[in-house]
Amino acid sequence: MDGIKLKLEGVCKSYANGAHGSQQAVDNVDLEIKSGEFVCIVGPSGCGKTTLINMILGIEKLTAGRILIDSVPINGVGRDRACVFQENTLFPWLSVRENVELGLKVKKRRVEGMSKQERRAFVEKYLDKVGLLPYADHRIHQLSGGMKQRVSIARALVLETEILIMDEPFGALDIATKHNMYPELLKIWKESGKTLIFITHDIEEAVLLAQRVVVMGNAPHSIKKEISISLPHPRSSEDTEIACAVAEIKSMIADAYANGDTEGDYE
Repeated sequence: MDGIKLKLEGVCKSYANGAHGSQQAVDNVDLEIKSGEFVCIVGPSGCGKTTLINMILGIEKLTAGRILIDSVPINGVGRDRACVFQENTLFPWLSVRENVELGLKVKKRRVEGMSKQERRAFVEKYLDKVGLLPYADHRIHQLSGGMKQRVSIARALVLETEILIMDEPFGALDIATKHNMYPELLKIWKESGKTLIFITHDIEEAVLLAQRVVVMGNAPHSIKKEISISLPHPRSSEDTEIACAVAEIKSMIADAYANGDTEGDYE
């Protein structure tokens, strides 16, 4: 990791609430994420996680504060950020290959300079990274839930952004499929060097994946605690040390909700 990739300074978001004034969705968030870091953001429903992500993506305007990428304030959506959502937005009438190629079309200048064969090779490179090259010509209805999410990941990867955001990407998957996805995601992250921001409700998932866990809470909707995790990858949910880490971090999070602490670590 080299330097700060993403910085949030005093970020706030409020919505008009009729006769009741305004409702605070995100309140005074300060956060720094290093280049190449894997950060999980956890917190209860309604704490502002998705709103925060939407502001980083540039699809929600800030009420106050600013967000910087490489020290430059963002101004709306940009080609330097990509997102994978919990619900896939794949087109069932297109093949796996065609769905991924749609991601390329977002980068119009790149597509315009490519021949059909070059686009095909480029898409297949990323299908191979997520283990779906043999399924390139399959239709979406022929895929399992985990495979559909891998198509979504590949479509985000073809954008070749330095920041990849994942909003509960495995939330709809069964436990076995989720755990099978973890090593694949970690391999992609390590090989690409991307800065990865991962939203989850699952504390065990955060411990298995993240280098740092950022805890958000309600009232105020802000960061309660940041917990660094230096356990080496791969991490197994059946490992005694991981089980201890999950229990310890759950306790840290409970303390953060109660006391508003902001620092912690698990080694």
